[in-house]
Amino acid sequence: AKGGTGTDASATTIGIYSENAPHTVTFNSLNMTKVNAEGGNGVDNASAIAYGIQNKSGYLETTGTVATNTITVTAKGGYSSKDAHAEAYGVSNEDNGDLNINGTWVINVQATAGNALAGATLENTEASAVGIMNTSGHDISLSGPVTVSATAIGGATSTDAQIRAAGLYNAGSTMQLNNNVTSTASVVPIIGHEFLAASLYADNGSINVGTDGNTSLGKVVKLTGDVVAIGADGIINVALDQADSYLQGNVQEKNSGVVNLTVANGASWKPV
Repeated sequence: AKGGTGTDASATTIGIYSENAPHTVTFNSLNMTKVNAEGGNGVDNASAIAYGIQNKSGYLETTGTVATNTITVTAKGGYSSKDAHAEAYGVSNEDNGDLNINGTWVINVQATAGNALAGATLENTEASAVGIMNTSGHDISLSGPVTVSATAIGGATSTDAQIRAAGLYNAGSTMQLNNNVTSTASVVPIIGHEFLAASLYADNGSINVGTDGNTSLGKVVKLTGDVVAIGADGIINVALDQADSYLQGNVQEKNSGVVNLTVANGASWKPV
């Protein structure tokens, strides 16, 4: 999807959309190589929003336990006098949605903020990229290997120019990963504005990687980007206990959030 010209030149695209139970979307596997939204030249709005999968109050299931599923999503803001922000999501499970996905997942998302029309001072050039996001209130469990990469790139400066990337994001429930995990988050920030690159981000919810929360699963976990737990119910449990496992990033515990990190058996943690 690509915006044109005029007052509103925003662009939104969704690869697979499911809304309102009891509607159900079921498939064996998918290979989604290009989901792209690009803003045009819009006086008020040239934003870009792209989803690989958006499950909103629906039920979505993949059945292929040995299949490899791939999603590539890009969003790029255009040129505007007000809003040229960009959002990119690989899988987003929202608003009481139920998600049951099997097999191997390889997800790459990139959001790039836009620029100002000549002589304009922009209001919003945020860039947000998330590999897998669960804000549904329902627990989700991923049985197969997961590889996610989330990149957010700054554009023109503006009043609101936060640059944020998260590989795995969970709020209000539990996200359980039962196999090997590689999660990478990176940003190109705008000078003077906030930024975040989080391989794992729990906002009053929990994430378990390499462990079921109590016992090691003996899996390889590779994390690039901070591990961030926020709120009294924000808990992240990470077991780095295989020789190839690592965390390259910092641990952030905010507003009573808790990160339980185990490093053993030749695994490494490299704060940045």
